[in-house]
Amino acid sequence: MIKDFEIKLPKGWEIIKDHLTPISSDPEVLYLYGNPEKLKLKTSIYFLARVFQEFGTIHHRLDDYELSNQYYEESMTYINEGYSYSRYHLINLLRGINYKKINTKKGDEIIKVSIDKLKLELIPEHDKSVYHRVKTQIDKLIQSTKF
Repeated sequence: MIKDFEIKLPKGWEIIKDHLTPISSDPEVLYLYGNPEKLKLKTSIYFLARVFQEFGTIHHRLDDYELSNQYYEESMTYINEGYSYSRYHLINLLRGINYKKINTKKGDEIIKVSIDKLKLELIPEHDKSVYHRVKTQIDKLIQSTKF
């Protein structure tokens, strides 16, 4: 039997109104852990972002673009552009596509910015392996924006 089992919140985060909410403004505190020479992404935060991204994708496929964007925006709370550059801009591209399908002008602007930011020469060296894993998805999404 397990006694005294406790789940600790990641440093810099609190649960506020049933949401894991950042309480620090320092991205290193929010998204990284470890000693200063070898910092790593907090996997619990990163995986939470991925879960919300997947919910967004599910609702996009169900043509519920507004709910999909709520999940994508929630996902972006748990991803920092500096540490997960490719995924951050991939999710933003997905948001732009949803806004375009909802027929808001905001969609074109978000899509343009995301496409510009997802050029290989702009991808930070530490994020290139992620970029190459999602490159096919990015290319398909960019093609789909030409409707």
